[in-house]
Amino acid sequence: MASTASASKSSGKFGFRIALALAATYLFFGSGPAAASAAIKTLPPFLMVAVRGLVAGVILTTWALIAGATWPTWREWRAGAAIGVLILTLGSGAGTYGQLTVASSIAGTLSALLPLFAAVLGYVVFRERLPPQGIAGLVIGFLGIGLLLRPGSGLDLWGVAVIIGGQIAWAAGAEFAPHLGLPEEPRVAAGLELMVGGTVLLGIAVWWGEWARLDLGSVSTASWVGFGWFIVIAVVGFTAFGYLTQNVSPAIATTFSYVNPIVAMTLGWLIFSEPITWRMIIAMLISAVGVFLIVSTKTDGPGKTRHPMTSGHGHRRREMG
Repeated sequence: MASTASASKSSGKFGFRIALALAATYLFFGSGPAAASAAIKTLPPFLMVAVRGLVAGVILTTWALIAGATWPTWREWRAGAAIGVLILTLGSGAGTYGQLTVASSIAGTLSALLPLFAAVLGYVVFRERLPPQGIAGLVIGFLGIGLLLRPGSGLDLWGVAVIIGGQIAWAAGAEFAPHLGLPEEPRVAAGLELMVGGTVLLGIAVWWGEWARLDLGSVSTASWVGFGWFIVIAVVGFTAFGYLTQNVSPAIATTFSYVNPIVAMTLGWLIFSEPITWRMIIAMLISAVGVFLIVSTKTDGPGKTRHPMTSGHGHRRREMG
């Protein structure tokens, strides 16, 4: 009887933590476009993302090592470097640069492309087959994005193309991650990816001339707040997601994938007075349905092989028949 009561109490506590972790992933990941938009108003985009990656990566890795995690092996460092370049350098770097001319609400909606591209790459590269539900999700998701980007939308095509390229790179990182041997400790995995990706992006920023153009005296308070929030997103958001991947099914852990556009669009409207049209709302909802169909195709058991920086996509589909 005592054992039953204890289990019940533990279950209630567990439920609260899951709800808190889910709320954290929704808030932090969904607010990424708004944070980036604020930061790059007076901070160079590549340099900002690079420093954010380095700072957040050091915090996560140090935290994990103090908590008892083992030092990553050479193979894990190489895996972290490869995924970090794909996800942070090319993915986040390109996505943030694209926001120089694309509103945060649109960038947030375009983030729905990540699981769609991951599904396509999973099939093309690893022959990971999607069930009919997943295929329907692909079609619906791309239709939603197509509605958003249709001719006459008035969007900057170059900025949109850069953001889409970043989503493709991020999806590639998500697909290759489970095959390269990343650390099982989520904070170490994310930390390695952030540090290496940030280091490479720092080199690009210097080569691009951003370091020479940086004037700290002209950086606005809004940009500093956005930059600080960007670091919080990396540390708290990835930690919350890492917790979810160890305790809930992939379908639940990745629900932020279709909540992100809603959060991003709402914050863009509230903070930057970005317009919201019915076409944008319909496109967002259609894309969210498509993403839901894809990420819910695998629902059994916690995603033990997932890692935060890959956003959870592509880590389990190879098990599907």
